[in-house]
Amino acid sequence: MAFGGVAGIWLGGELEHAYGWRAAFLAMGIPGFFLALLASQLREPMQRRAASLLTTLRRAVERGVRRAVWYLSPLLILGLVGAAAGGVLALFERVPSEIDAAVFGVFATIGFAWTVWRLVPAAMKRTAEAGEVATTAFEDFLEASAVVLRTPTLIWVFVGGALVTFAANGLIAWAPSFMQRIHGMQVTEVGRNFGLWALAGSSLGALFGGRVGDALMQRWSGGRVLASGAGFVLGGPVCAALLLVNRPGLFTPLLFVTFFLYTWYNGPLASVVLDVVPPAVRASVLGAFVLFSHLAGDALAPPLIGTISDRVGIRAAMLVLPAAGIVGGLVTLGALRTVGRDMARVRE
Repeated sequence: MAFGGVAGIWLGGELEHAYGWRAAFLAMGIPGFFLALLASQLREPMQRRAASLLTTLRRAVERGVRRAVWYLSPLLILGLVGAAAGGVLALFERVPSEIDAAVFGVFATIGFAWTVWRLVPAAMKRTAEAGEVATTAFEDFLEASAVVLRTPTLIWVFVGGALVTFAANGLIAWAPSFMQRIHGMQVTEVGRNFGLWALAGSSLGALFGGRVGDALMQRWSGGRVLASGAGFVLGGPVCAALLLVNRPGLFTPLLFVTFFLYTWYNGPLASVVLDVVPPAVRASVLGAFVLFSHLAGDALAPPLIGTISDRVGIRAAMLVLPAAGIVGGLVTLGALRTVGRDMARVRE
């Protein structure tokens, strides 16, 4: 996540400069397509080995072709018959050309109606299946919500996670504009300076935070909570200094340190969520955490900072981000009081 968020801004700036913003937007969609193909190879640890990627693609194409041929065969066959009949009639000079077209149209219409008659039951069946899936998903969501509300650690983590996501992704969203307006950098300069230092800091920070969280966890149940919250408590003042400094020579080191500290939470915070819920609802609760943290966090950060910036300037507006990060870190650390008890309840 840390790598992709920063690399996207870096590469996007380079592509925008070379080919325009439309090409940059289109190019950013390509990795997702290939990742979707790779995701088809994921499997549960206890299940049989997944088929190879080429086998998966071949089976999907074969199934798709077979279904398409079965559904469309009336239209194809009757369309060919109508074309043949029309061609035969065209051999007779006394038959008007309108008759040829009418014969073809009759056969094609019958084929089309037959195809629709085949497709309607299939569509109804898929709609019913989708309704059952939606009902199950909604029930899973309600169950996950109930788990969150009766688990104090999750309440601390959800609220803290939203605040730290607000701070981290708000910084990612507005740092390029800040560098252009305050330090006078061009788009390519922003991409290279921001991309290089933020990418290095975030990659090392995510790895460091995970290692520290695991090491502390071996000695204390609150180890991962501490690693998650401490990064933002320590990183807030550094981020504030980053926004207040006017010397470009200090800006890039501060940028590196900020992202190093702001990405400690990436692994440990998700692990805390999994530590305090039963296995049966882990996926649903983790999904709810991701949804909540983004809806209540970084979905609000860009428009809110932009609105404040229009009134007081971008520098003052962005100082909201380190403040939110510090508060989010402190809220996350509040889970230190409850995480041991919640983990013990899950193990019972």
